[in-house]
Amino acid sequence: MAAETAFEGPGELTVSVPGPGVHTLRFENTGEDWVTVSKYSLVGLRGASALSGHGLRSDIGAYGCLYDIRFELDATGQPISGVRLALRDLADGEYSVSFTDPITGAVTQRPNVTVERGQVELLLSSFAKAIACKLRRAGRDSKGVPRAP
Repeated sequence: MAAETAFEGPGELTVSVPGPGVHTLRFENTGEDWVTVSKYSLVGLRGASALSGHGLRSDIGAYGCLYDIRFELDATGQPISGVRLALRDLADGEYSVSFTDPITGAVTQRPNVTVERGQVELLLSSFAKAIACKLRRAGRDSKGVPRAP
């Protein structure tokens, strides 16, 4: 469904999005005017996450960072808790788990977890602003070679 809205002056432009489901929003300025966009805000999204993140997986572990997209450098981050992170495509086995607050450097160790059928779900430590996560194959060195018993 395409929607066109005429913009008459400074302020906010509201575009309605139909009911639940996956939608693609495309904003197009054809260049026939002097309008510039300074900010896009998506509000009122039910079930939308305030978290974004990046990760890396290797033969010996997985590493990632989640951050609160509402956080601005001059703002105080609100505590976030109860976040579950589902990881896939890992080698089966036992992994050590740690979380790091990238702002303070504080590290929290967690009990080892077992990856089965390439999957594991983690309950993240409570955090504000951002959290980094590291899973390392237990009993292996930094190159993935099994340690001698």
